Amino acid sequence: MDFALEAKSLDEIDDVSENTKDIITKAAAYAAAPTNDLFDEIVRTVGRSSLDDVKFTARIFSEFLAQISIAERHHRYRRWSMYKRGESEILHFSDGQNHQADDCFKNLIHNKGFTPSQIHEALCKQNLELVFTAHPTEARSPESLFLFQKITHILEQALQFDTSGVEESLSYLLRLALKVPMSREQKPTVKDEAEYLYSIVLREEIIDQQITFSQQGVPVNFRSWVGGDKDGHPNVDEKTLITSLEISRKHLLQWLRRKLELALEDLSQLGIQSTTTQNLLTKMDTLSIITKGDGSRIEAFKSTLHALLDDLELKAGLPIPPLDDIREMLIVYPALVLALEVREDSELVREAADFGASNSNEALDGFAIARMIHTLRNISEGSNPKWYVRCLVLSMVMDEHDVQAGYKLICQQLGEYRIPVVPLFENAHALQNGTQILEGFFKLNKGRKTISIIEKAHHELWESRFEVMLGYSDSSKESGVLPSRYLIQLALQDLEKFFKRHKLTPIYFHGSGGSIERGGGSIKEQTQGWPKSAVNIFKATVQGEMVARNFGSALIMRSQIEKIIDQLAATNTTIRTNPISVLTGKNSKNSILHTFSKQIQTSYQKMVQKDEFFEHILQATPYNYLDVLRIGSRPSKRQTASRKLRAIPWVLCWTQTRVLFPTWWGVGSAYEALSVKDRSKLRKELKINAFLTSYVKALGFTLRKVELPIWRLYLERLDLPKAQIEAYYQQFAQEFNRTLTFFHEMTGQEDLLWHRPWLGESIYFRSSMIHPLNLIQLEALKRSNESLLRETVTGVACGMMTTG
Repeated sequence: MDFALEAKSLDEIDDVSENTKDIITKAAAYAAAPTNDLFDEIVRTVGRSSLDDVKFTARIFSEFLAQISIAERHHRYRRWSMYKRGESEILHFSDGQNHQADDCFKNLIHNKGFTPSQIHEALCKQNLELVFTAHPTEARSPESLFLFQKITHILEQALQFDTSGVEESLSYLLRLALKVPMSREQKPTVKDEAEYLYSIVLREEIIDQQITFSQQGVPVNFRSWVGGDKDGHPNVDEKTLITSLEISRKHLLQWLRRKLELALEDLSQLGIQSTTTQNLLTKMDTLSIITKGDGSRIEAFKSTLHALLDDLELKAGLPIPPLDDIREMLIVYPALVLALEVREDSELVREAADFGASNSNEALDGFAIARMIHTLRNISEGSNPKWYVRCLVLSMVMDEHDVQAGYKLICQQLGEYRIPVVPLFENAHALQNGTQILEGFFKLNKGRKTISIIEKAHHELWESRFEVMLGYSDSSKESGVLPSRYLIQLALQDLEKFFKRHKLTPIYFHGSGGSIERGGGSIKEQTQGWPKSAVNIFKATVQGEMVARNFGSALIMRSQIEKIIDQLAATNTTIRTNPISVLTGKNSKNSILHTFSKQIQTSYQKMVQKDEFFEHILQATPYNYLDVLRIGSRPSKRQTASRKLRAIPWVLCWTQTRVLFPTWWGVGSAYEALSVKDRSKLRKELKINAFLTSYVKALGFTLRKVELPIWRLYLERLDLPKAQIEAYYQQFAQEFNRTLTFFHEMTGQEDLLWHRPWLGESIYFRSSMIHPLNLIQLEALKRSNESLLRETVTGVACGMMTTG
């Protein structure tokens, strides 16, 4: 992007101040040749600017950064479209990954020696579940998202048709975007979040693509936490549960109506009319409200609908594609809702279960989670409650009693164990003791039986599947990124043995987000070292800004899903053909990786457990202002007294201040503490251990985004002597430099993103535009201006490609 040209074009916009132009011009100069003097000039210009000036400047830079994201996504979309149209034989990527099915399979057959039957077998075993969440990671306002979605649509249309009038349309929309706040002015409600989410993932084109995947034998199932994720959310209850289900049903009924109308249009050409169809369309209107006995009404409706579909195809004498789509849709959405995942803190579930053991349902007013499950019983009457709510997730599980309490609460409110309980292992203790926790849970009601009632239920009701959720955000907050992922890898290996003993098929629900600090990364890097059981059924959260990014259009969604499916199929094939995983025997307590991980964990926890450290973070970063950001409906702090700090706001603050602390802190000092011999062993480990390689690549990406001089400016906000602030900063600088040494010595590479040079360029062009936003954010903190702070948080998030 040409900053000078952008600054000049601002002359055409009314009321652009000289200060605004000055900041943009100096930012252009700084991007071309960064110097301390020029940076100081930008600081002074921001400091003397009026509130209106800095607010408008923040909006301009935020829009610049949003444009870069759209342009990059459009570039990938263009290349993908060319590939699909046959204009390009293969897509070459600098990261060495195969991003499309044909490329992936060609590589497996010609370079890896696998047979087509092996690949087909692996592919047919894939099953995807994507859980959409309303965690506060989408900072942009609905108005700005709407405009940028229109811009994306125009660019896509230009690729498919022609470019006439595109420049005029884009110019208009971009000018309009400058007048719209990028940040949310009002805190969204749970209903707002549900309406926004389903307006994206339940659009007609997205459902069509989902149905196509299912018809091809690869189920791609959508789930949602919106309206059901009670954990620490005072505004989630049985009412939000119903509201979320009703909003998703509205979209699914619209899709169903459209398909029936298309089929009738085709059949009318054959002279076939159906009064039953019209009656059914009228009856659909009565299904939009979900009340007690909804399950029975839906089952009756589906029975009538199936009879109608059979009758219409019999009269036509040939298959009707829209009717086939409807049949498949009823399999994917059997209750005509996007099923929810319900979650609650294990402490509160234990309280509710203990209370419910000796009190009636009418006395459970103080336990929203109990009321939510009881409401599920009422609405699902006549069908399967699992079609409405997939499971009860228990956060912060510490022992078998937590899981047993979840089981008891389900039985109390549903009459029997009709939806599965899912323990969430999200801290070091739970990850290290997961199998013992499950063993204790399985002993419940076992007595002299060879199999417990819990195991029996999973075998008989749920195809012998048992689900465990793995938490990336909280474990990273507690221990740092590498120790967190290492603990998760070890947990996966232990759990695989456990489930094999009990003849159960595991489902590992990966609670990962878009950022590295919350478990994000490419699907190839995320799955490195996973055991076979973790690959067949892939379940993960899709959070915040990732929803709009990956489901903005059917083609983008298809591309993203194909990447996941292809990589999982490739990984599955490799694991089955070569059963000795790269991690087998390498992660024992005597391994160099184990030693290295423990040293990082110790260093990280030593830092974060200092009382003054936490106080300094509160003062220096926007943390104290999280409640006024209005990003999501969820509070920034937990209600449970012992678990105040949420992982996502913690990461958000490190992302906003450009430090990205959890990913790299402790790595450099741990490496420096190793002997020369152990360093050599660790370098050898890197060459054979895919898990370690994956982390080192993620580390390079993170280090490339870190800007310690910006962090110094935030530290200067602390009410401490200058000498102490400088000492604090030097502590960060020294650890950062040690970590750079680790990276360069381990990889032998100078470029932190040698494997993805295009990503390095993207970070480079973004970085200089984020700097002014950080300076304006510091002014917002200095002036205690909440509106300006929200605008800068949104802009920095656009530049960093995630809020955190």
